[in-house]
Order: sequence, then C-alpha cells, then structure tokens
Amino acid sequence: MKNLNLCVALIALLGLGACANMSALQTAETLPEGKGEFAAGFGYINHKAIVEGDADSEASAPYMEFQYRRGIMKNLDAGIKATLIGTGGADVKYQFIDGEKFDMAVGTSLAYMSISSGTSSDAGANTTATTKSTVIDWTIPLYMSTPVSETVTLYGSPKYMLRKATGGDALNILGATAGVKWGKESGVMVETSYGKALGKAFQSVQYNAAVFFNADSWL
Repeated sequence: MKNLNLCVALIALLGLGACANMSALQTAETLPEGKGEFAAGFGYINHKAIVEGDADSEASAPYMEFQYRRGIMKNLDAGIKATLIGTGGADVKYQFIDGEKFDMAVGTSLAYMSISSGTSSDAGANTTATTKSTVIDWTIPLYMSTPVSETVTLYGSPKYMLRKATGGDALNILGATAGVKWGKESGVMVETSYGKALGKAFQSVQYNAAVFFNADSWL
C-alpha cells in the first residue's frame, strides 16, 4: 500500500500545480462593465512534499491554461479558468484603489480537481487498486499593479490558499505571484508564482506565459 500511496501523491502533486489558483493572469485593474477578455497560455510546475513523514516526493510537469474574464460592474469583474490536466476554477475581483500610477484589488477564487488512479497494491502482485482523489482550493489574493509605460504594467499578487485533498490534512499555503503584462487590448503576460505550506514540508514553484485578447468580437 505504500507504493499506492506514493503513486497517488505524485499524481496529485502534478495536478495540484495546474490548478487555476496559483497563477494570476491579471493585474489589479478590473475590466469595464460588459467587456470580456480571453487568455490562453502554458507553463511549468514543480512541487515538493513529504509523503508518509519520511519519503521525499517531487513532481514536475508542463500544463496549459485557458481563462475568460468579464466586467460585471464598475470595479468588479469575474473569471473562469480551465487547466489541462483537468482542473477548473472561478474567481471574482473587486478593485478598491484606482490611481494613475497604482491600482489595488482584492479577490477570492475556488478551484476543483478530481483524479482516479489505478496501480498494483504490492510489488509483483496481480491485483490492482483504484483510488480517487478530490482536491479543493480556496484562495484569497491581493492584487497590486503599476503601469511603467502605455503598454507595460508590472503586477504582484500575495495570496493565502486553503487546500484540502481527500484523505489528507488541510494545507494552509502562503504564496505570491509576480508578473509583467505587455499590451492593452491584446498582448502577453509572463509571471512566476511560489507557495509554501505553513507547518508542512510542501512548496510549489510555477512559471507561466499567456496571450490575451479582447473577447467582445468573439461572443
């Protein structure tokens, strides 16, 4: 069963990093009411953890990510995000500082993933066991951004994340995202994210890049 637990943990590690919650793909500025924006990109994730108290576990994987955001009302927008290998999430953001040189917003997001895995229960055995793992992430990010030119904006997002997986303890994770956005109606975003669990040997590093564009002409 130890091999089964380790296998499930590695699969979960690969999937957890692909969840929408670690990346931001947005600045603190909200979209105008009724305006939509698509983003599509790819990235790379690395997770490190300790399984069963003494076995180091590390997993890395590339992923793809797709996002749609829309302005709900003044200073409020919302988005949905899907990630391959099969995670999904939604978030909402409220901008409470709208300055010429500095913007700030607060948000919340919820992400979900379910994985089924099958493996031999013991070395050399013919029997197999199937285990289903469900992961739910709730995140509270704080968004900050500042324009450095007409088309370039620097942004950062410290965040708290509560992560709960089936059969495991809840993880309290502190992390942050830092990135740069080129373009107004369309362009590119490049960012990196880092998270570390409080009181647990778990950390995550994520790199991603995405193109974004005005979605109004597509809908």
